[in-house]
Amino acid sequence: MRKALCAATAVAFLIGGGVPAETRTRVAKEKSATVGKLISPRGTVFSRARFGQPWKIVPAEGAMRAGDLLFGLPGAIVHTGKNAVRLTFQADLDRNSPYPILESAVILHDSADFDLDLTLDRGRVDVLNIKKEGAARVRIRFHKQTWEATLKEPGARLALELYGRWPKGTHFTLNPGPDDVPAAELVLLVLHGHADVKHGFSQHAMSAPPGLALLHWDNSAQADEFPEKLDKLPVWANKEESTSELATTKRKLLEEFRAQILKTSLPQAVEAFSTSEDAKHRALAVIVMGATDDGDGMYKILTETKYPDTWDRAVVVVRNLLGRKPGMDQLLYKRLVEIRKIPPAQARTILELLHSFGDDDLAQPEPFRMLVKYLDHDSFAIRGLAGWHLVRLVPDGQKFAYNPLAPNKERDKAVAQWNKLIEGMLAKGELPFKTTRK
Repeated sequence: MRKALCAATAVAFLIGGGVPAETRTRVAKEKSATVGKLISPRGTVFSRARFGQPWKIVPAEGAMRAGDLLFGLPGAIVHTGKNAVRLTFQADLDRNSPYPILESAVILHDSADFDLDLTLDRGRVDVLNIKKEGAARVRIRFHKQTWEATLKEPGARLALELYGRWPKGTHFTLNPGPDDVPAAELVLLVLHGHADVKHGFSQHAMSAPPGLALLHWDNSAQADEFPEKLDKLPVWANKEESTSELATTKRKLLEEFRAQILKTSLPQAVEAFSTSEDAKHRALAVIVMGATDDGDGMYKILTETKYPDTWDRAVVVVRNLLGRKPGMDQLLYKRLVEIRKIPPAQARTILELLHSFGDDDLAQPEPFRMLVKYLDHDSFAIRGLAGWHLVRLVPDGQKFAYNPLAPNKERDKAVAQWNKLIEGMLAKGELPFKTTRK
């Protein structure tokens, strides 16, 4: 492929034809069950029955069906059909969460035995016992895991946060083995009251700080999970609603977005925000595109945007998508080669650059020289991803203002500056990146 925009299309194609966030097949009888009701205002939660169908705005006090995927804006609130548990969609508005959560999505299930039965697809949700008296039982499904949490008394509250990503140093493989999967981590934190938590053959009596409040799981299977005692709640969870200036600004932005949705529609609101002169509007639009698998919108961003910051954000969103579940790398590669007709070697390069370099890689000069060389690549995707990595590995190069969207003459100047910087450091025996490898 020699056309610059075609390579950008290659990256964007993952969103438009990729893996559905929810399971494609549903149990028919579950689909008819009503399992929740929207408590927050209209325009805060969106649902779809299956991948490929349009997202629907859940109306105020609207019923939610079992099996639908629910994407919620931060602060959105749902009550279970039994009116026993409140589910709140959260996000990292203060940027101090243990994981860089971009969006949250869940699937609710019909269950006779639990007050709330959910699959946490991604992100953070809070779960609160709103019964007048007694315990509330919650079943939590994620990554082939099934946990049970009993919120012992009214007011007992948990935070659940799930995040996946490819660890640095993980290379793309065309034929993955059982261990070639993104790293996945879940944090369960008791925010208030007491909870009994069962997972596998273990059961733990937990309580909010000071107490055994934190339970961490990951898919490395290197150690058993045991609760951690905390004297106080961590900064990211010490308030039900943050009052920081940053969080307040983001909530205002989200309300502007919701107002635009109600005035027009979800797709039109995303389109309007993605072309706004306000960088915060554009960043939110790209995040929502990724959260709702908006392939057309992401395609337009990656091929038409005049804003480097928006293209940069789109790369972050695509990387986030690749880390959601196993197999997404291979799906993207297959579609690049078979549908977009990109040469296999170039498709491999794109996938490699959507991963991060490890310390062993960065202890050698070759990756830096390779990235500088890629800055002049015919492929818009490859040169853009190369620049994306370089400014993170060698922040001094930010002053060169390399822009993959710029004309050749302007790019050539920045490439020459990058080459001089990297080769100058290597000539002195200095690696541009200080590794943590011992």
